[in-house]
Amino acid sequence: MLEFVMERTGCPAQWFSARQVDMATDGLKIELETYAANKDELLAKGDGKFVVISERAVVGIWETFEDALHAGYERFLPRPFLVKRIQRGEDTQGDLDAELAAWEAASDEAWGAID
Repeated sequence: MLEFVMERTGCPAQWFSARQVDMATDGLKIELETYAANKDELLAKGDGKFVVISERAVVGIWETFEDALHAGYERFLPRPFLVKRIQRGEDTQGDLDAELAAWEAASDEAWGAID
């Protein structure tokens, strides 16, 4: 995860402290819970599009992942934010568990890169 963010932003690893990695792990859980709580409204506004969520705020909906990611980088880095496809038929709790596990694994990897 750290390498991906460094590549996309051009920021060196030193810019990402261990505390930011911990905050990112906790933050993603909050963002995924926010997505689940707002899913019906998001589906009505943008089924198949991409949402940006930071903490408990739904920031906006974009047509493409790249546009949403770019908007998130411009507005929130180095704070955590979520870009997620809005879609029907997904198991939100299962997605939450899977995405949290993936994020925590990436955070553990980032810890190794920082240490």
